[in-house]
Amino acid sequence: MILHDPSDFIAEEDVQTGKHSRPPIPPAVELADLSASTSTPTDTDRLVVSPTTPAPLPLKRTFRLQRYRGCAFGFLFAMLVGGLFRELQHILNVVERRNLQVISPDTPEPCISYAAWNLNPTYGNQHHFPHSAQTTFELPLDSELLYFIATGAENQLEGSIEIITSPNVSPHHASVEISAFYGIIDVLEWTRVCLLQRDQNKHGVGIFAAIHWPNRPRGYHAFFDIKVRLPVTGDSPLRINHLETDLPYFAHDVADLKGSIDFGTVSLNSKKFPILVHSLYAEHASISTYDAWISGSFETSSSLKIEGHGSTINANVTMLNDNSGVPTELHLLDASESIEATVNLTSTSPSRSGGAFKVNAATSGNKALNVTFPSAPLDVDLHVDARTWGAPITVSVPNTFEGTWSTRSSPDADLITDTNTVQPDPAGRGRTRNGLNRGVSPGVNEGTIYWGPVEDTRNYGEIRLTTFNAPAHLIFR
Repeated sequence: MILHDPSDFIAEEDVQTGKHSRPPIPPAVELADLSASTSTPTDTDRLVVSPTTPAPLPLKRTFRLQRYRGCAFGFLFAMLVGGLFRELQHILNVVERRNLQVISPDTPEPCISYAAWNLNPTYGNQHHFPHSAQTTFELPLDSELLYFIATGAENQLEGSIEIITSPNVSPHHASVEISAFYGIIDVLEWTRVCLLQRDQNKHGVGIFAAIHWPNRPRGYHAFFDIKVRLPVTGDSPLRINHLETDLPYFAHDVADLKGSIDFGTVSLNSKKFPILVHSLYAEHASISTYDAWISGSFETSSSLKIEGHGSTINANVTMLNDNSGVPTELHLLDASESIEATVNLTSTSPSRSGGAFKVNAATSGNKALNVTFPSAPLDVDLHVDARTWGAPITVSVPNTFEGTWSTRSSPDADLITDTNTVQPDPAGRGRTRNGLNRGVSPGVNEGTIYWGPVEDTRNYGEIRLTTFNAPAHLIFR
């Protein structure tokens, strides 16, 4: 059987003269001949390819072209989808703002004047916000009180405050520069930043955001950076009567102010953000935060209270006393974290001796307490009360201490008292150091330490260490 169509053949003379409209087709081949043939095909059996038929592309090149086309299509598709998504998001934000019932923030006290914002769209993406603005206030330094307050929910209002000195500030005013960083442009309209005044001579700055806002729009979040610049007045320190912050969710950073600024009273309060004090002198000082650490160098002549609620306290403290009979007090309190404190005692009396000091330190939640007194004046009147619950206590006092002591814990806990009696008399009078250590009962030790003979014993001070189910270690250097 022969497979061919007579109309498919082209005359030989047409092939030779080129008068044909399509390439010639080889003669038909019988199926029987193909099935029986196992020899090398002859020239008449070969497939004839026309010069006008394009050669097939290599397989790798075909795949590469397909991949390039796919990548280009995917890129264009992603750009299209992204553009549509951004446009849709913009439309939703516009509709949301049109339908939004804005809740004005509560202002706990009336505003004297509002912030005049200087919009700065080119400020950059600081704090991961696309928008920013700045404003400035001035507060008189002779005020009875300088204060800074803020109200707002944690996920709406956060920030930082930095207190520094600057030679480029008016000698009679504190410069307050506030930078706002925010996600949507309406934030400045929904937040009140203003100048405040209590009574006649108390001046401050307030930042107020709505606390309860059930249908708060997306992107309603702001970060406020406060810089308080105090002037440098020359050789004598600048006196500021009272400075106070009540800034939850604001980090505090106080520069090295000791020697430049003397505060009558300082009160720094935050929540969930740390407080760092490089150096600070105040007659009365109070430092407090929640769920964040407190660290710094403090000097006080009347009282210092450092209180952490779930916050680690690391303090370097200098206590001054004029030996007038009124003690200088230090309170270190932490609800659930450890306390590390170094406390130097200094007498400002003409003889540089004596002085009355009270130190109260306490932790809870199985967190350790370590207090070291590197130095104390002669004849110092020092009272220490250190307490923990289920965590070790270590207190170390210098050789100028004289008085009674006690350590208390559970009956099976270690109560250790180290007394170094072989050392020279710090007063230079050739006295010897004597100590008495007596165990009152299991878990209770008491004793006395003094210079000179027993009949000259003077109980200037008292040290008490109390814990439970943990060791108490008292060191007399």
